[in-house]
Amino acid sequence: MLSLPTDQLPTRLPNSTKWTYTILAALVFFNTGFAASAPSGAVQKIVADLGMTSLQGSAVTSVYLAGLVFDASSHALVGGFLADANAWRWIFWLMCMQAMVFWSLCLMLQRESYVPVLVVRRASVLRQTTGDELIRAPLEMEPLKVKDVIHTHMLRPLTMLVTEPPVMYTATWMGFSYGLIFLYLEAFPIVFGKMHGFNAGEVGLSFLPLAIGMVLSFPVVAHYNKRYLRARQAAGKPVPEARLSMTCLSAPCFAIGLFMFGWTSTPNIHWIVPMIAEIPLGLGLIFAFNSLGVYVSECYLSYVASALAAAALSRSSFGAFCPLFGRPAFEWSVPYMCSILAGLCLLVSPVPFYFSKYGPALRRRSKLAIK
Repeated sequence: MLSLPTDQLPTRLPNSTKWTYTILAALVFFNTGFAASAPSGAVQKIVADLGMTSLQGSAVTSVYLAGLVFDASSHALVGGFLADANAWRWIFWLMCMQAMVFWSLCLMLQRESYVPVLVVRRASVLRQTTGDELIRAPLEMEPLKVKDVIHTHMLRPLTMLVTEPPVMYTATWMGFSYGLIFLYLEAFPIVFGKMHGFNAGEVGLSFLPLAIGMVLSFPVVAHYNKRYLRARQAAGKPVPEARLSMTCLSAPCFAIGLFMFGWTSTPNIHWIVPMIAEIPLGLGLIFAFNSLGVYVSECYLSYVASALAAAALSRSSFGAFCPLFGRPAFEWSVPYMCSILAGLCLLVSPVPFYFSKYGPALRRRSKLAIK
């Protein structure tokens, strides 16, 4: 923008051009979010279709959920340097290339795992080999109705979000965690850019400790998975609440990181100190997402896709709206804003303990959760 002639600055563009760019950007981001939402409820369903053991399913879910939150820190490493080099268009080109690579891999390596569709394909093969046109799969006998699709894929997640306590808790805590992190990231350009004089690329590097915290959480996740397996073997059935012991650690980790970050973010304190404060936040984010994702999946074995879709709706909503007021809030005061957020984390920290203790009673009153 600084290199543009004065008459080509965005502030001097005609109103019609401004609105065109704004609408185009809104459509691009809407389409990106709409397309990216597909895996949110599919991973656990694929795990169930493939008949994985509890340990295998937990491992797959853990990797998926880690990737879901890891991208927030990893992509900033590249994007910052591209923006600083005035090559911001390459951010979009790289996203397109990445999408094409993974789309190609999915086409080549992924196979259909949804049983009703596999039965339809099997019935088609049998009709061709036997010549018996009466062979039909159940999905072919009852044509898919629009109202059924709307009920299953749109209304059921929303219904579960307001009527099922485990889903309400999971969606709210995931949304709170995601919104908190995206709100917190708004402080980076202020602390590392304005206070410490980092350029855009160096500000992108400041996201690295957050990713390090996420990686450091993996041994802890593995330890708690082993504890859960012992609890499940002792009970002889799934014990979803045993997963929540790791969720209980997330809010204290958030509070420690925010307090440390807020009160060390001054020009006279070396920049490495607030960066170190990011590590507890990375730990807390993985603790929350990993435990809650598997917890709600085990609560709703038959409705796992709808439960995760409801959680994704809450997570995405918090992640979209919290950054809107983040920059003005941190411009006001980084220490005080971080202290407010840390205090909020401490205030809600008893909630996971409540669900860990009273979760079985809440599930017994549910119509859809396992008993």
